[in-house]
Amino acid sequence: MGKSLFALLLIFSFGFSFAQENPNLTTLRIGSYKIKMTKEEAEKIAKTSLLLTDHSQENRKKNMVKYSGEEIEVEITENYVSETEPNVLQISALATKSPKFRTKNGMGVGSTRKEILNAYLDYPNFSVDQKWDYKTNKNSTKISAISLEDRDAWTTLEFTLVDNFCTEVSVHFTEEGD
Repeated sequence: MGKSLFALLLIFSFGFSFAQENPNLTTLRIGSYKIKMTKEEAEKIAKTSLLLTDHSQENRKKNMVKYSGEEIEVEITENYVSETEPNVLQISALATKSPKFRTKNGMGVGSTRKEILNAYLDYPNFSVDQKWDYKTNKNSTKISAISLEDRDAWTTLEFTLVDNFCTEVSVHFTEEGD
């Protein structure tokens, strides 16, 4: 009886601790951080204050937070929501270089170009692009991106690839007309 109770408690505590972590990666989230989440909600998860992102600064400070031991960059901007909420501070972009976060198809940092292409080739709003190299002012020959656009939510999940391996994933608002 004592051993079974101990085993049951061990299984329950493992399951509970795993439930606290959210390794989900979607067109809306990385872990428990979601696009359009308010600054206050994000600060509760981060257990620290987050800075408003100032895009006018070339070397702007970034909000790097730890989530389940992994780093996530959280961008907070002021967004118009409605006439009653004209200026809401909320998450507008997320990024991570951690291989822990995965899509339902198992894709994330460390996945190859071929794996990502095979997993999402039939996705309705799918694109592959070369990244711009600001040093040479040309399209990069080594850095590319595979993007999945969610037109219902106006967000994009982007896999950044260097030499055909995913090195970073990001989720951000999609600009109208992109």
